Amino acid sequence: GLATISLDMVATAALALMLLMLGYWLKKKVKFFEEYCFPVPVIGGFVSAVFRLAFFKFNIVEVNLDTTFQAPFMLAFFTTGRLGGSLALLKLGGRALIVYLVACWCLAVLQNVIGVGLAQILDIHPALGIMAGAVSLEGGHGAAATFGGEVEKLGVAGAATVALACATFGLVAGNLTGGPLGRYLIKKHNIPLKSADTGIDYDTMMAQQQKDDHIDAREFLFLMAVISVMMVFGTWLAAWVKGLAIKNLFLPGYVGAMFGAIVFRNINDKTGTFRINGKLLGIIQDISIAMFLSMAMMNIKLWQLADLALPLIIILAVQV
Repeated sequence: GLATISLDMVATAALALMLLMLGYWLKKKVKFFEEYCFPVPVIGGFVSAVFRLAFFKFNIVEVNLDTTFQAPFMLAFFTTGRLGGSLALLKLGGRALIVYLVACWCLAVLQNVIGVGLAQILDIHPALGIMAGAVSLEGGHGAAATFGGEVEKLGVAGAATVALACATFGLVAGNLTGGPLGRYLIKKHNIPLKSADTGIDYDTMMAQQQKDDHIDAREFLFLMAVISVMMVFGTWLAAWVKGLAIKNLFLPGYVGAMFGAIVFRNINDKTGTFRINGKLLGIIQDISIAMFLSMAMMNIKLWQLADLALPLIIILAVQV
C-alpha cells in the first residue's frame, strides 16, 4: 500500500542537476567535504539516497527513477578521458609509472582475494566480495555502477548498491588515510619535493592553451561527433564479445569506447588531422562524470544494505 512517485528520464535528469547544485553548496559550506576532496555528485547524490531511505522506511512514499541517461553519460566520461591521453604524455611517466601500474595490479588481486575469502567466511555471496574488492575500491564509482549492474543480472540482489556504497566508502577511506600517510613518509624520509623536467616546451604549451580558450559551437559539435562514434564503437564491441559466449568473460561497453578513443587520439597526434580542444574536452568530461555519478548515487537503495551491513563493515575494515 506504499504510495509511489515515478520520475521519467527528463525529471530524473532535472533532479540530478538540482542535487549537483546542492552538492556544490554543501561542499562550500562544510569544511570536511572540501578538505578531503569529496566529489560534488557524491555529496548531492548521497543526500538523495538518504531521503529515499527515510521515505521508504517510514512508509511515506517510494520514489522510482528513470536513469536512462546514466549509461550514456558514463560512456561519455570514459571516452573523453581517453581522448585526452596521448602516448607522449604516458612516456613522461617513465619507470615510476610502470612501478605504480604493477603495484595497482597486485593490489587489485589482493583486494579480490580478501573480498571473496571473507565473503565465504561470513556466508554472503562471493560476488559481493568482488563488489567490496577491486571493482569498487580500485575501479571507483564507474566500475562499481557497471559491474554491479551486471552482477545483479546474474541474480545477486543488491550488488549495484553494495558496489556503489563500497566505492563511496573507499573514497572516504582513501582520503583519510592516503594524505596523512603520504605526508608522514615525506617528512620521515625527508623527501625533497621538486618538479621533474618533463621536456614540454612552455611557450608551445601556453600557445596551445590560448587556442583552447576559444570555444565555439562547431568545435563542440565536432568533439561530440567523435565522442558519440567512440561510444557506439564501444557498445558494438561489447555486444560482439558477448555474442562469442566465452565463459567468465564480460567486456563493459566503456572499455571498448576507451580503447577506440585511445587509438583515435594517438593516430591523430601522428597525423595532425584534427585539432582537439583540450579545454572543451575537459568541460564535456566534467559534465559527463557529474551527471553520471549524481544519477548513480541518488539511485542507491540503502535499505538493501540492512542485512549485509555487518559483513560489509568487516570486509571493508580488513581492506583498509
